[in-house]
Amino acid sequence: MSNLTDFIGSSGGGVKSIQSGVWNFTVGTTTTITITPVNKAKSVVNISNTSAYYARDNYSNASVAGGNLTSNTTLRLAAGTGLIGNGAASSSGYCYWQVIEYN
Repeated sequence: MSNLTDFIGSSGGGVKSIQSGVWNFTVGTTTTITITPVNKAKSVVNISNTSAYYARDNYSNASVAGGNLTSNTTLRLAAGTGLIGNGAASSSGYCYWQVIEYN
């Protein structure tokens, strides 16, 4: 896929549906979320995170989460640790997710 036209088609496409939610995660865990069926070939997953973080010795550490569509009705989310420098990472956070399906 070289550009957006390749993804949504030359007819202009447009958004067909948006599904969203929040997962309160603990580092090292996964969850599956059942969503309304989408066409995986025409859908994208957006993820953003917030977490408590610890600052020590001028380094910060945070927990992170990501996800993917495992089927047309299932979103899988997983939480891990994103370390920047030294110190203990936070153990929990919030994962905000969206599944956007295009026409």
